[in-house]
Amino acid sequence: MILFSLQNLHLSFGAKSLFQGANLIVHKNDHIGLIGRNGRGKSSLFKILTGELAADKSEPALKFDKNPDYSTFLVPQEIPFQLDDSITISNIIYHFYPKLKKVNDELTEINNRIADEPSLLEKQNKLMEQMDHLDAWDLIERYQSYLKFFGHYDHELLVKNLSGGEQKKILLSLGLSSKAQIILWDEPTNHLDIETIKLLEDELSGHESTFILITHDRYLLDKVSKRIVHIHNAKIDTYSGNYNDFIQMQAKKDEERQRLIRRLSNRLRREQDWMNQGVKARGTKSKKRIESFHILSERIGGLKNQIQREMKLNLMAGNKKSKKIIDFKDVSFGYQQQALFENFNFEIHKGDRIGLVGKNGVGKTTLIKLILDDLKPTNGKIKRADDLSMQYFSQDRSTLKEDQTPFELMTTGSDQIKVEGSGNTHIAAYLDKFNFDRNDMNRPIKTFSGGEKNRIQMAMNLSTKGDLWIFDEPTNDLDLETLDVLEQALKDFEGTIILISHDRSFLSSVTNKVLLIEDQKLEIFEGGYEQVEAWLDLRDIEKELSDDKAEEVAPEKEPETVSKTPTLSKKDISKIEEAISEKEELIGKIDELIQSLGSLQSSEESVEKLVKLSEKKEQEEELLMELYERLESKSM
Repeated sequence: MILFSLQNLHLSFGAKSLFQGANLIVHKNDHIGLIGRNGRGKSSLFKILTGELAADKSEPALKFDKNPDYSTFLVPQEIPFQLDDSITISNIIYHFYPKLKKVNDELTEINNRIADEPSLLEKQNKLMEQMDHLDAWDLIERYQSYLKFFGHYDHELLVKNLSGGEQKKILLSLGLSSKAQIILWDEPTNHLDIETIKLLEDELSGHESTFILITHDRYLLDKVSKRIVHIHNAKIDTYSGNYNDFIQMQAKKDEERQRLIRRLSNRLRREQDWMNQGVKARGTKSKKRIESFHILSERIGGLKNQIQREMKLNLMAGNKKSKKIIDFKDVSFGYQQQALFENFNFEIHKGDRIGLVGKNGVGKTTLIKLILDDLKPTNGKIKRADDLSMQYFSQDRSTLKEDQTPFELMTTGSDQIKVEGSGNTHIAAYLDKFNFDRNDMNRPIKTFSGGEKNRIQMAMNLSTKGDLWIFDEPTNDLDLETLDVLEQALKDFEGTIILISHDRSFLSSVTNKVLLIEDQKLEIFEGGYEQVEAWLDLRDIEKELSDDKAEEVAPEKEPETVSKTPTLSKKDISKIEEAISEKEELIGKIDELIQSLGSLQSSEESVEKLVKLSEKKEQEEELLMELYERLESKSM
């Protein structure tokens, strides 16, 4: 039985696009592990399912079909309201069920008055009937039973006096006792000891409820999940099995992708060699083979364009609601007569965390100077928001005066430093974030090591006020300790960031968008650096092709002489070429089926079909490779 289905879900916050046309179906008794990188929409999906958050309006519109008895219960990471002296372990349950709390509060009041006002007996009976209707007694009994299961025996203790772990056990009891159709668990193992986690594992494994679980505990996912739902690139993908099955499937997909890339690359190389031989050396039927060559090139280009098209769609959708701070319109720049780049069009929005990548000399630093208004474009317009404050950090140490101390460099005599986003902070407390102790504040800069000077420079930079921070290779010469400090500081910064960096791990961790400058053009990756890698793989295959255009072949007469040692007749060659054409067409149809089925995996049956289609595609591509190799070796 389907409990709900979400189709065409769109959701953006400012420049960040969480969902773009995402789909999800949940069935009764599903045990689902919900995974995805931090900030990619897991908690937002929970809020949509509970009705706390509305999806964006879209065309076509969101379709959210629910079972008539649809209900959810969210088990939050922490108790989501202020605790006071009135909230005990026993009565906290009412705060999670507003209807039940209203009836119970009225019933408690009447129970306190009924001895003096017998006329309230009828109202008391009605309230008791409402409690029955809400199935309150069974719910409370289940809740109290789970409290004992987790070691809570004195239910009149004040919740505010309990430790984080003891409060967490209350939340576990609430989740396991709930009779909602779908239980939503948000990081249930935080603050728990191993013994309690094992108790939770055992209960969830055999529990009759349908649940969706967000957790960083991979072992818990392996133990209790039967499906994995992965939020990735603003989509929702579903996989049958537990987390380990998901990892194996991802590894298999990576292997298949690399194998396909290798096969396509080898095939392109063979076809390019053949194309370079010239018309006479190619033999008969060359026109059809050239057509196949162009089809192959277009297929690889199509894969690349499909990735890029998805990224641009994400970018367009994500920018609808955020404040635009910089806008590039058809911007070109060059030195003298040599163009560095042409017709750049992109926007920078508040909250963007942009990685700027490209080979040396392509214009990364020049683009930064255009953003800063240190250079003017040769063509096009750059519009900046009014009163935009920008800070550029080159990471050189020229501002560090060797005879001064960190205290003298960063303060004006007071022991307080004004830090952007934090207000006034004691200089010692601020430098402590960068792994300096109080004794370091008054040491001359010249007594510090190179790595320590890097940290001092960084501390100065990160205290500076700015709507937009721009860093040029900030990870150069940084040790791992300092790199961790910088990474965390940039994650905590609430403004806009642009990073020029070659550090892939750093880019992946800090940025949510990447701009790639290449061949005087700008490619925009809304999904962050992980999307860049897939695109670059396909680009490298295209680089295998010669820059020269393939010769256009006009119809020609049959050659007067033929090969002295042909092993295949013209008729056989023609049959092989026809078979190649049929295989190409079949693989294209399988691709279409995989894409349509992969966008909405609603059952185990559909997942099995997807696996079979993928296996079929691999088989057909192997056969296609064999046909081309046969044609290459026998017809030339």
